[in-house]
Amino acid sequence: MGRGTSTAPDTYPRMDGLGHTQVSQFRRALDHTMVGAYAAFAEDKKGSLEPGKFAELITWHDNQYTVIMEDILKLTIDLTMVGGEVVHQV
Repeated sequence: MGRGTSTAPDTYPRMDGLGHTQVSQFRRALDHTMVGAYAAFAEDKKGSLEPGKFAELITWHDNQYTVIMEDILKLTIDLTMVGGEVVHQV
């Protein structure tokens, strides 16, 4: 493959033509999980779902990556897990 070509998912921000940065949903999920754990020097404990790591996660009722920012606090959570145990479920 030549320079600038890749088969990996689009992970880099790009401009939308109006001066706004667009970030792929894959990149946002990666930043919220693995990149955050790495930045906190905790990638051996969290950031991905693997045996031996904390199993703390939530599932949203709506897509938090497509909602407008003014509505982000109105989103509902369908499931919350802490330490591998379900602590909230709708």
